[in-house]
Amino acid sequence: MEPGRWTGSAADYARAASLPNLLQGKVLNEHVEPQWSSDGTRLWYLRQVALDGRNEVCVVDVHTGESLVDNDRYMYRHRQVYADIRR
Repeated sequence: MEPGRWTGSAADYARAASLPNLLQGKVLNEHVEPQWSSDGTRLWYLRQVALDGRNEVCVVDVHTGESLVDNDRYMYRHRQVYADIRR
């Protein structure tokens, strides 16, 4: 066997092959698709914050690294608007 190479058994490879199915629905932010603003100064993406599918919006100034969205404030206001609509 070459140094640094591992040759496992068929059972080891079968267990490794089953990992994607075992982890399905248990990993947050598995697929993040960053999007750039048209002027290239901001980057935004959805970040999964719970396994039930809840997301938050992340918008970042690429020059400063500063987050440009306050998700707690956004969700608070969103709940207020939604409650007003349901009345």
